[in-house]
Amino acid sequence: ADSPRYTGSPEAFTAGDPVYLGESAGALTATAPSTDGDYVQRIGIAVSDDCVLVMPSIDVIEHA
Repeated sequence: ADSPRYTGSPEAFTAGDPVYLGESAGALTATAPSTDGDYVQRIGIAVSDDCVLVMPSIDVIEHA
């Protein structure tokens, strides 16, 4: 069975770095949202510059 993966993000990732849910709907980003009131949730780990191993964290933190 294949691992859940996401490919095709317009943002280039660095393998091994965490990937977060972005501020725009459906966006993925290598930078955790940092504006007050933003929610931060790790979605997975970058496998390459355009592939993410999807392993969402159940922890969602509100940036204060």
